[in-house]
Formats: sequence, structure tokens, C-alpha cells
Amino acid sequence: MNILLGRKEYELQGVTINQYLEVQELNKKKEQISNAEYIELLTGIDKKLIRDATVQEISFVAKALNTYYNNSTTKSPVRPLISYRDKMYGLSKPSTMTWGQWSDLEVLTSQEELDLKRIASVLYQPCETYNVETGEYTTVLYNHDESLGRSVDFGDFLVKDILSSLLFFLKYANLLINKQKVSLENKTKTMEESVRLMKEHTKKNLKD
Repeated sequence: MNILLGRKEYELQGVTINQYLEVQELNKKKEQISNAEYIELLTGIDKKLIRDATVQEISFVAKALNTYYNNSTTKSPVRPLISYRDKMYGLSKPSTMTWGQWSDLEVLTSQEELDLKRIASVLYQPCETYNVETGEYTTVLYNHDESLGRSVDFGDFLVKDILSSLLFFLKYANLLINKQKVSLENKTKTMEESVRLMKEHTKKNLKD
């Protein structure tokens, strides 16, 4: 999204995790901020430059940014590869995730307030190999301590990428759980049927 403010055009890439958390914190506290402060929060434009814009411009841009914020925090296509701070990060594939990685993700998603930076560091790992032509990649093996250390610098990750990827994994986990549940129920039914047949066979033998 591009915005024009004070005769200068700015290009916005999307709402970051840090920006999202700041807005959420303001909403939680029910604090009101001015249009100028809202623009500064979501764009990073220096307040001195914002002061050079007209009141009408500031009002118009603030309204546009509200739509931009809502669009940037809703579901979007999952991005398997992300270039972040000159490094390539790959979304972990469910079939290759370690038990430790799944466990960390389970704990993080069970918390009342989601630690999005930590979740981002669990879902996306540094690429070990990456083929530009085919888009194929492999990631480094998940390491809890290294992932925890990286999460500190994940504040500028786009929040829509994390929310979309997290939703994908939650759906996958739900399908996996339901599949295991059905399998367990089928095994239980099979065992119950076997016991029933065994009892009938025993009764028949006793009568004979």
C-alpha cells in the first residue's frame, strides 16, 4: 500500500508483529490516540514529517490506515518462504516437524495471550538449502534454545504471515487429532466385537 502525506509518497509492506501488539495493547487499555500518533505507529514516519501535512491529509491517511490494518491482520495465503533481514526462512513442514517443535507450538497456542514472535520462530526456520528456480528448500533442524533466541528479533515479521501459517497448522493438528480419535474408536469397536464373539463362542462350547 502506498500513502501520500505532505507531498511525499510512502510504501507500506504490511503490519508487523510489533505494530500489531502495540495496537492490541492500546485497545486493551481502551486508550485513544490521535490520528497523527496512529500514522506514526503504523508507518514509522517521523512525527516531525507528519506535522508538515495538513489536517485533512492526516485525517484521510488515518482512515486509509485503519482499512490497511484490518486487511493486514486477516487471513491471507500461506507463504512457505520468507526473506527476512537478508536471510531466507522456510515454513516447517508438518510431516518433518520434530516432537519438540510440535510440543513448543502446542504450549504456545494454549496460552491466553499468544506470543507471536515466539510462534514465528517455531513455525519458520532458517533455510539450510534453497533452490531459487524450483522453490524447493530444506530448513535447519529445530532447536528450542536457538529458536527462543531468534524470536527476540522477530518483531518486524509481518503479522498476516504468522496468523495465516498458525491457522494452517492448527487446522492440520485438528485433522490429525480427529484421525487418531477415529482410529482409536475403530480399534475399540473391533476389540469389543472380538470380546462379544469370544463370549458367544464360550457359551456355545459350554452348552455343547
